[in-house]
This record gives sequence, structure tokens and C-alpha cells, in this order.
Amino acid sequence: MIESRVRTGPPNDRDLPATGRREECTEEDEAENVTDGSILGYIAPGLSIRGRLSGSGDIEIDGQFDGELELDGNVTILEEGRAKGPFSATSLTVDGRIRGTIRCDRLAVRDGGRVDGDIKSKEISIDDGAIVRGTVEMDFDAPTVDSDGVGKLR
Repeated sequence: MIESRVRTGPPNDRDLPATGRREECTEEDEAENVTDGSILGYIAPGLSIRGRLSGSGDIEIDGQFDGELELDGNVTILEEGRAKGPFSATSLTVDGRIRGTIRCDRLAVRDGGRVDGDIKSKEISIDDGAIVRGTVEMDFDAPTVDSDGVGKLR
């Protein structure tokens, strides 16, 4: 089993000494840097990433991401975050801006958040002050009514 050790935020002063080189991590440092499983990735402000991101885990985007994202986990576009490309995730929360096709189980666009693109989701919440431009398709099993007037799930 491989254990992931990912820093969930910007480096602090002890990570980058005056020489500009990373120091060796002590066992104490490593234990501190292991995430609790809640956030596995973080794209910091001022950081721009292009490419394909896939796998299992959660990520927060506070910088820029341009590419394809396919995660079995939660994606949060923070207030300063900008994202472009097709997105597929368990849940997506937008406080910043996202452009592209979105497929997820749950989408929340918060006050100040903006989505430009087509959405397919089982659950969608759009706060006052949020902007959504594109088509929205709710993906769920709607009840049907048979000839007896009884509702059934398809």
C-alpha cells in the first residue's frame, strides 16, 4: 500500500531556507505533512497548471487549472480560483469561476461563483449572487406513472 504525503497549503518559512533549497524533512515534519484525508491537493494562488488530473481524492483550486479533471472526490474552486476544461467529480463547489462541461453528483455554486458551461448533475444548488450560463440537466430517476396511476421508479 502506498501512503500519500501531500502538502495541503503553501510552504512555510522552514521549508525554504535562505539558500532557496528544500531541507530534508525530519520524521516530525513528515508526520505533520500527512493529510487527514480531507484535502489531498491544493493549487495555490499564483500557480497555473495545465494538463489532465485524474484519480481519487479531494482538491482545492485557488490558482488556475486548464485541462481535464476526473476525480472520485470533492473539487472546490475557491474565490480566486479559475478553472477551464471538462470536469467530472463526485461533488463540485464553485466560489470562483469555472468554464466547461461539468458532470457530478452534487454541484454547489455559491454567491460570487460563476459557471459557464453545460451541467449534468443529480443535485444542484445555486446561491443568490451566483451566475450560471449554459444548459442544466438533472440526472436522476424520475418516477413514472403506470396505467393504474401508481408511481414507479424507472
